[in-house]
Amino acid sequence: MIADDMARKRLAKWVFLVAGTGVATVLIALAACWLTLEYIPAWYAPPELTERDWPRVRASLSATYQTFTDKLMEGQPFEFELEAATVNEWLAAREALWPESREALPPFLRDPVLTFCDGEARLGVRFSSGEIDAILSFDLRIESRNQELVVQLDRVAIGAWSLSRERAPKWLDDRIRTMSGQDAHRSERLAEQSPSIDADRPIQSLVEGITVENRFYWSNGGQYFRFDSLTTEDDRLHVKIEILPPPNPSLARRVHRPRTR
Repeated sequence: MIADDMARKRLAKWVFLVAGTGVATVLIALAACWLTLEYIPAWYAPPELTERDWPRVRASLSATYQTFTDKLMEGQPFEFELEAATVNEWLAAREALWPESREALPPFLRDPVLTFCDGEARLGVRFSSGEIDAILSFDLRIESRNQELVVQLDRVAIGAWSLSRERAPKWLDDRIRTMSGQDAHRSERLAEQSPSIDADRPIQSLVEGITVENRFYWSNGGQYFRFDSLTTEDDRLHVKIEILPPPNPSLARRVHRPRTR
């Protein structure tokens, strides 16, 4: 009897130990998942701007626009550089500078931040859906291939959790489609940018690579140009611009015309 009691006590002890270890493991795993989702990358820091900053940011955007225009009008190849910090201020003040930009992102994505590093552009946005409030980030490779510009997704992550390039696009596209509803205007705008964009599967299109004809028209002065090269490093985007002659009239409709202000 004593031996049986001791055996039962040892069994109960092991059962409680195993159960306790299992519960602790589950709690640790859940905490790790939560911390992974809650992780905010060091580079993701949206500028904190107030109305007092808007005139300065507007002046910065106007000056950059004018500098680029003046370089184009000289009619010679030139190099141009943008700093991520400057671009991020434009993004932070975009609704004050350009009210129509509210339609550029669906309501569950906000506070975009861009950084340039190691041959890639990294875009981060805050993703809010139900209980999820995390940073969604995309590593994008941008290449100039003579007649085309190609933008391709290298990596996508939510918090510190890297998502599969095979499965993540479908999951994200489904969420975007469900949460955005049937926005016909947004779909039409996407389709106009490039025939390689599937308006119903924009993330999958990025994985496969979005192509845009590398021939652009700058309406302020009527100049045609192309990107000879694009390099990203040290939070800077560096581009080399080649001036192009006007296209044949039959090709004019194919030229991409950037929206200018």
